[in-house]
Amino acid sequence: MKVLDVVDGKVQTLTGRWIPKPPDIRLDSNRRCINDLRKYHQWLRDQFIAECQARNDEFNLVSAQQYEVVAEPPPASQACALLYLFGDDQICWPSTPKEKAYCLWKYGFNNSPGERFFDNCDRIDEIIAEANKPAGAP
Repeated sequence: MKVLDVVDGKVQTLTGRWIPKPPDIRLDSNRRCINDLRKYHQWLRDQFIAECQARNDEFNLVSAQQYEVVAEPPPASQACALLYLFGDDQICWPSTPKEKAYCLWKYGFNNSPGERFFDNCDRIDEIIAEANKPAGAP
């Protein structure tokens, strides 16, 4: 699991390019969720194609152009695109410090494989409080 840092509405790819953050997926109704999933997969396909073009990678560009935009494309297609863009086949893009702390706590890992973020789930409140402090506060 890779946690993406959202900076000014953008996330950084494996190669250092800044791209728009993935669309949020609303879970309040089935129709919204399905529509948002389609938007997410369209975003993933578009970014996969743009990354291939930026790298001048014609071999993977063929695969990127065949990525299906449906509510649930084949898992291998999604994993391929995410690995190419971010170096991991599972990503999380929290919008707030609280969401980031929760995401890191839930999955227990930071961006480096095998690096534990923290081992004791009792520290979640402390981590969230620290994340929500204004910049420069003691």
